[in-house]
Amino acid sequence: MTSSEGFAGAGPTGSPLREARFRRLWLARGVTSVGGAMAPIALTFGVLSVGTIGDLGVVLAAQTAANAGCSLLGGALADHLSRALLMVASDLLRCVTQALLGILFIVDRPAVWVVALLAAAHGAGSALNGPARTGLVKQLVDPDRLQRANSTLTASESVVSVVALAAAGVLVAAVGPGPALVIDAATFLASAALLAPLARGLGTAGSRPRVLRDLRAGLRYVRGTPWLPPSLALLGVFQFLFLGSVLVLGPVVIEQRGEPASSWATVMVCFTVGALAGSLLAGRLRPSRPLLVSFHAILLALPVLVLLAVSAPTWSIAVAHGVSGLVMGFGGVVWSTVLQRSVDDALLGRVYALDWLASAALRPAGLMLAGAAAAVLGPAAVLLGAAALLAAVVLLTANLPSVRSQRFQPPGPRAVPEPVPARATTKEST
Repeated sequence: MTSSEGFAGAGPTGSPLREARFRRLWLARGVTSVGGAMAPIALTFGVLSVGTIGDLGVVLAAQTAANAGCSLLGGALADHLSRALLMVASDLLRCVTQALLGILFIVDRPAVWVVALLAAAHGAGSALNGPARTGLVKQLVDPDRLQRANSTLTASESVVSVVALAAAGVLVAAVGPGPALVIDAATFLASAALLAPLARGLGTAGSRPRVLRDLRAGLRYVRGTPWLPPSLALLGVFQFLFLGSVLVLGPVVIEQRGEPASSWATVMVCFTVGALAGSLLAGRLRPSRPLLVSFHAILLALPVLVLLAVSAPTWSIAVAHGVSGLVMGFGGVVWSTVLQRSVDDALLGRVYALDWLASAALRPAGLMLAGAAAAVLGPAAVLLGAAALLAAVVLLTANLPSVRSQRFQPPGPRAVPEPVPARATTKEST
């Protein structure tokens, strides 16, 4: 592949941080990244301190299932209401759930069902955030800066998360998971305060969401876009096989070797550093065939599964997970930009919600089945099987004609399946 064939160029110059409203969103995302990096480690080792590996799978599955189940509602709301206001509501809900969960771990040993319930409520709150955030970025920056804006957000989150992950491992090992979860709650409150002015300053569609009608329109759009169904299927399989195996069995492999929580935190730090590098790379390079490139890159994420299966040294697992972070950081920025530039703004929230639902629908099952299968077959067999199956699905999907031929769409509206009220997206001077 020649340079001219593979990449459309480095993209436009000029940082999106020059736009004042985008800076506010950037700061809010950076703040929540602090607690967001700590929370998974705190929750994982908190559950393992009061329950079993199966309990961990149940808690993570409850959180993800609630997120997936509420994502369609979040997408419909994001296409009609103030996206910034939805993000504020999401932050406040997650602040409450994390504060309660942190306090429970500090003062007592909470029952697993209580942890699962609060984790599910947290997942439901997150469902309001994703579709709204994706659409809000499109409102706040010029079309030719979208990929740079996505890269800036992802890279900044990764930088913050590196420090926060290192702190989380030390904090959880020293005083337990409760304080880390309380810190996470505080970051959501700060984010809500930063985003509140945007909720007053941006227009809305001015019509009430009609969830069923809106979702039918989104589904018709997805079915009528040849590259979307196979892409969403691949992302769902990735969630099921890769993330389910790593998130549940990774900490188990570390714990079975008698290593502390800080060892797994080190692995996650390397993943985050890799994600930072990938997101920065995506800000510089714009593949002309984005799905072809980013889907094939998933193959580079598979060695971490093999290394976990053979209980390789922690440093090698960390390096391999750093590569998987690079793949996911690059692919995440590219995928967000493909959606933002290819999907009409009036449908973007619903398409993003369907994307997330397709990606996350199998993840709860993956989280639960990874632990259950490992109890019967052993972690090594589950990890190696996941790597082999995922490699086959990636090669099949990435080489479909509709996926191979998908290119970046130029900025501008596209036809939609049915008339949908246009969103008022008046730009304010910065």
